[in-house]
Amino acid sequence: MKFEIDHNSEESKYIQLHDQIILMIASGKLSEGDILPSVREMAEVLDINFHTVNKAYAMLRDEGYVAMDSRVGTSVELSFNKRESKTKIDREIKLLVAEAKCRDIDIEELHRMIENNYGKLSK
Repeated sequence: MKFEIDHNSEESKYIQLHDQIILMIASGKLSEGDILPSVREMAEVLDINFHTVNKAYAMLRDEGYVAMDSRVGTSVELSFNKRESKTKIDREIKLLVAEAKCRDIDIEELHRMIENNYGKLSK
């Protein structure tokens, strides 16, 4: 597992880490049961504050991607309510479609973009 933080990015470091972990799960680089580095280890490797790592891990826990146990550490454990997940994703898609329309991206191009990104995660 290789994690990277862009210290020059305007995106928050905890969001960068959060998103990387979700992408790694979706692409199969991380699987259920895998143990993530401890908060302190991750902070040291990425040269960020351990509170930043803890915030990313807590977000992932709250969203159903990981479980946190003081004895074992943070492990990948997917626990989603299907109905809630569909509702959340539908809300995000509505915003994505609205942004695409505002930026003059037509539906065909949006489909291509989604299929391209989905395909990258399926490899």
